[in-house]
Amino acid sequence: MKLRDWSELSDLNKRLNVCALGTGLNWEEIQNSMDYLNAVINRLIYIREVQKLPRYGMKAIAETLRWESMASDGSVLFKVNNNLSADINHFLLRAFPELEGFLSCRSKV
Repeated sequence: MKLRDWSELSDLNKRLNVCALGTGLNWEEIQNSMDYLNAVINRLIYIREVQKLPRYGMKAIAETLRWESMASDGSVLFKVNNNLSADINHFLLRAFPELEGFLSCRSKV
């Protein structure tokens, strides 16, 4: 699947993809954070296609989304869970082979 194809999937198909490709990952929590995962994917599309950066890191995406999601009243659009960053990174590399070399990660034991 291509990164841009993600937005065309139904919520159910997104969840099924996370489950199918999430072996060894915290796929249940990724499914519970679907709004966050969608935001990460949208950010990746922007970084790759608009900013045209050669590489980027999941922690940088998490911090950017955390900063942007803070409302003036202190509430947040979605919870940015640092514990999920590595699992989401692994999921993205499994789901979207085009991200190989753009994102990097340590091997999952």
